[in-house]
Amino acid sequence: MRPMPGLLTASAPLQVLMEAAYDVHSFQIVGGPEWVAGEGYAVDAKASGNPEHEQMMLMLQSLLEDRFQLSFHRESRELPVYALVPARGGLKLPPPRDGSCVEETDVLGPLADPGARLQPPSQDPTRASRCGGLDVPLEPGGARLRGGKVPMAEFVRVLSRVLGRSVIDQTGFSGVFDVTLDFLPDETTPGLPPPPPGAIPFGTANPSIFSAVQQMGLRLESAKGPVEVLVIDHVERPSAN
Repeated sequence: MRPMPGLLTASAPLQVLMEAAYDVHSFQIVGGPEWVAGEGYAVDAKASGNPEHEQMMLMLQSLLEDRFQLSFHRESRELPVYALVPARGGLKLPPPRDGSCVEETDVLGPLADPGARLQPPSQDPTRASRCGGLDVPLEPGGARLRGGKVPMAEFVRVLSRVLGRSVIDQTGFSGVFDVTLDFLPDETTPGLPPPPPGAIPFGTANPSIFSAVQQMGLRLESAKGPVEVLVIDHVERPSAN
């Protein structure tokens, strides 16, 4: 997904397009045929003027509902969640450092997307993140969660995407902090692809994300809670242009 001023291009399954359009995670989309998550579709949309990101997503919603005859309803379901709580020794959130991120006005192109960005190993791991946002670059030793001046709401949102389960903030923290967490994707992080065989040097593998967050005085606890989901009522494959 590459949202830019007045332009939106994508090549992705309908489920991924829905995630962006309606600001939800994959686990919040239920129902519908298998092709919703498996078949890719190209989107190349232009808009007059210079609409904001939110306006572009509203246009994407209209496109999906028109071309795919998409209809759905929202409901709350009791589902497994994670509670993010302070660890026994208290919070150890790193305070923001000068230069740890760049302001959004200095970021061009796809970086203006407020969502977490999953980056392949070929991208520069030293490039600063957008202030207030998080990147998830994939590296030879695993994955890294990084960002500067990150509010807890954004940290929780990205953790939810990575873990494939809603994360509930129970830290009581209202400030911002820097994030640099190295961890190894595994079966508990379905939002990330696993590293390829042989990518992890022997004896240098990173900890799980559950162990990594403890470095910041945080703990993830399994629980159950209400989660809003989008239930697909009707959808059709689009006709050819």
